[in-house]
Amino acid sequence: MCAWRGKSLISRPPAPGHLYFTLKDEQSQLKCVMWRSDAERLRFRPSEGDGVVARGRLGVYEATGVYQLYATHLAPSAGGFGHRL
Repeated sequence: MCAWRGKSLISRPPAPGHLYFTLKDEQSQLKCVMWRSDAERLRFRPSEGDGVVARGRLGVYEATGVYQLYATHLAPSAGGFGHRL
């Protein structure tokens, strides 16, 4: 389990309940997905540019070979960005 902090960039409209977003800081970005079963437990929905902390597991999306965070928790953040917690 790992956690990342960054600005939320909404990548595309949610598929049936799933959230697709990117965490971004000044130098890097990390694609993220949150499945519907986890998204239904969220107490807030991130908007474009919101500072957030996302926790989950890092994996590879095999179709493109790109690393992404499979997020299980998402919370607002007021701190710095882009650091693994």
